[in-house]
Amino acid sequence: MTSVSAIMIVRDEAQNLGDCFKSLMFKVDELNIVDTGSTDGTLDLSRYGFVPPETHVYLGKWDDDFSAPRNIGIDMSQGDYLIYIDADERLEGTPRDIDLTEVCYGVTVRSSWNPTHDNLSVQPRLFRRDQGIRFYGRIHEQPLLPDGSDLPLTKQNAIELFHGGYDHRTSTERLVTKAARNHSILLKGLNDEPGWRPGPSIVTLKLPWLATSK
Repeated sequence: MTSVSAIMIVRDEAQNLGDCFKSLMFKVDELNIVDTGSTDGTLDLSRYGFVPPETHVYLGKWDDDFSAPRNIGIDMSQGDYLIYIDADERLEGTPRDIDLTEVCYGVTVRSSWNPTHDNLSVQPRLFRRDQGIRFYGRIHEQPLLPDGSDLPLTKQNAIELFHGGYDHRTSTERLVTKAARNHSILLKGLNDEPGWRPGPSIVTLKLPWLATSK
């Protein structure tokens, strides 16, 4: 049977991981977590009640680059397919309900940053491990094929992800902290490669601080 590994990077996500873990239970064959410096008890897995079997943790470091720890997650994994998920996301549906044969499947991500309706985007979240796929970009990183091309998206309706990280109910302090972090990393990305542009998710979300960034 085709196996699926989930990969996740975390830092100070103790308030989110319980619900995320619960959404993954009995849906993936292993979970590989790369922690980039948590200080809030994130890695005390006993606190969550629900922890997927075969959960592995790697202690990494944070260098203003989301791609690096995601690629460590790829290297840790043994599954035939990989699904990448963030701590503030919830998996709805089961990857095993898909006839997994293609290189990559598009997954609808629902974000509730707007108080009146969800924002929807389709992202390359579920892909084969044996294709040499790696993440690129400091922020809003994208998985690409070895030749640098985008992953071919195959449509599926079995799974979705709900992203609550920019929920309209999220505290202003947390949103401002994320905005400052993202702005700083965006500038570093542009400095690394002047022609670089972030992945489509940052454009789709139309986050307010981007409109005023210089």
